[in-house]
Amino acid sequence: MIDHRSYTQLKHCTGTAKDESPLELIKVIKVGWQESKGELSHLVLPYFGIRDEPSVDDSMVVKGDRLVVPKSLRRDLTRCLHYAHSDVVSSLLRARECIYWPGMGSEIKKFIETCDVGRAYDKRQPKEMLISHEVPERPWAKVGIDLFSCRSHNYLICVDYYSSFREIDLLEDTRSATVIRKLKAQFARHGIPEVCVSDNGPQFISDEFKELSRHWGFAHMTTSPIYPRSNGKVDAAVKSAKAIMKKSRKARMDPFLALLEYRNTPGQGMDSSPVVRLMSRRIRTQVPTLPQLLKPVVDHNVHDKLLSNKEHQAGNYNKGAKDLAELKSGDTVHLIPPRSLTNEAVKAIKVNKPVGIRSYKVITVN
Repeated sequence: MIDHRSYTQLKHCTGTAKDESPLELIKVIKVGWQESKGELSHLVLPYFGIRDEPSVDDSMVVKGDRLVVPKSLRRDLTRCLHYAHSDVVSSLLRARECIYWPGMGSEIKKFIETCDVGRAYDKRQPKEMLISHEVPERPWAKVGIDLFSCRSHNYLICVDYYSSFREIDLLEDTRSATVIRKLKAQFARHGIPEVCVSDNGPQFISDEFKELSRHWGFAHMTTSPIYPRSNGKVDAAVKSAKAIMKKSRKARMDPFLALLEYRNTPGQGMDSSPVVRLMSRRIRTQVPTLPQLLKPVVDHNVHDKLLSNKEHQAGNYNKGAKDLAELKSGDTVHLIPPRSLTNEAVKAIKVNKPVGIRSYKVITVN
């Protein structure tokens, strides 16, 4: 039996003056369905189209592995599903794993579309030319790391390129030694990755970090200093982490519960959630889940789906875009320096030193 308050609510919601549909539905399932809709009570009429699927399990109605939710509890469960303020598609994927009620999709969609917290932080991203990272063959083989700030606090985020699972650590300070200590704890939990991708922040180009990479045995790749989209996986993870924190605070909700729900929610184009792709199992949340859904499960098609998603993303993002000519030594360019107060471009000359794909070392000209 699921030892969870929502499960208990469902189990004991067997017919009250407020909601008599569970009791009526259980009665019809046990006795047998009428041949025509006209002979049915209005309380069970919405279930007529799936009349061969529901069954009774421990005084509750289930549809396969999904719990059938009575009307009196649907609003509360919709709030649970939207705890991480995920988009409509992701929230529906999450709901369809565990629960069911007639018209569930349209009700959840309407709830999310009218959520004031979600509307306050809608994403607005400009279109960019896309170069995709290589898709790993297994979880935690390649991770991206970065630092970010939210409400005067500094955090370290580490995201897995295979599962999209992310770890978030509060930093006491932003010294390299502190960042390394947090990373060691993460690698001790999930294993040492083969590749670690970061920007050129001082914490990641320090001698201490180089020693960590050498001693722990992973390759360290750095991206363009002023172009965070070159590590788009981490850039997207930082945005979602900040959104969860801001929305949780605005809604006066627990950010840890929101992160828990986010990790357990399937992403678009994927049938499994980040935690399933990393740990090969679902983890318990506030959404009631039957015990069999918490047993180990492996999604064998993750790699193919990731490749398909990247091809689809590249096709959409690259419409109308074109590659620029590669810079040569001595070429003059104009750029906006990092931390510029005026956002005015300054002149610079390309130095003949390889840095990486679409990354160049330049010297500004006074």
